[in-house]
Amino acid sequence: MGLFRLRVVVVVVIRIADLPRFPKPVVLGVTGHALALGAVLLLAADRRIGARNTKSKYGLNEVAIGMVLPAFGRELARHRMPGKDFDTAVMQASVYDWEGALQVGYLDTVVDGDVAQAALAEAERLGKYLKQPAFQQTKELERKIVADRILGEIDADIPMPPTESWVSKL
Repeated sequence: MGLFRLRVVVVVVIRIADLPRFPKPVVLGVTGHALALGAVLLLAADRRIGARNTKSKYGLNEVAIGMVLPAFGRELARHRMPGKDFDTAVMQASVYDWEGALQVGYLDTVVDGDVAQAALAEAERLGKYLKQPAFQQTKELERKIVADRILGEIDADIPMPPTESWVSKL
């Protein structure tokens, strides 16, 4: 993989790692599959809304395709999933339907109608209901450990020359 492509990967990883620290609620409406990095993105959000009765699949399938799940994926999964579900989802690379995704922690809720509209409504509701700076400060305290672990392991996940660091390059 060339340096440019590695830089793109690192920027995406850092942006996803920043989501748990974003000062406002992050709401995702999922209208299709969320596998691999898509599942990681779900785990980084505050609220995740999917569609009921869909054929979409959700999961961290890296191990099943011969990849090691990077630290940022493992840390977000550890934060969002109960212990027994973490092992099944990460170590066994289980892929779930919408019901399983709701049970193990990829989704918070599912809707019968328009997922995008439901996500927008939830974002508006949370934006009005949750008071700042209390939400930002609480979220920062709650997610700081996870975000710090992720950012601290980027260099181990994506090797650079020994004297350089990805974080220092951005």
